[in-house]
Amino acid sequence: MKIEDRENSVELLRHLLGTLDLADIENIKGEELSDYSYYERAADAEIFYRNNFEKVLKLLVQRQLEWIGTQTENIEQLMFGRGTINGLLLIQNWFEEQSNILKQKREEEKPKKTIYGIK
Repeated sequence: MKIEDRENSVELLRHLLGTLDLADIENIKGEELSDYSYYERAADAEIFYRNNFEKVLKLLVQRQLEWIGTQTENIEQLMFGRGTINGLLLIQNWFEEQSNILKQKREEEKPKKTIYGIK
């Protein structure tokens, strides 16, 4: 790896910022899940997230940002608040990934429109 590539790599930037993303979680698809169970879990997650959890997560992130901006007294509190936001966003990203899985599955299952037998 070239020095320029290493300096700008995602892994290095995440390490310097002390953050994670979904790529850091191995086997996110499911350890031993069948395809049906995998998509069923994604559907359950999407329903729960859209109906209940999405508003709560956004509110928590907003309140944490407000607290960081107005109440932090030292760098430790700032870093802890940033870590809290990172954790909340990691949860949000996981739920949105489940939603994307379902969107992709629905697109695959849509019947293809044909015009006079031509796809």
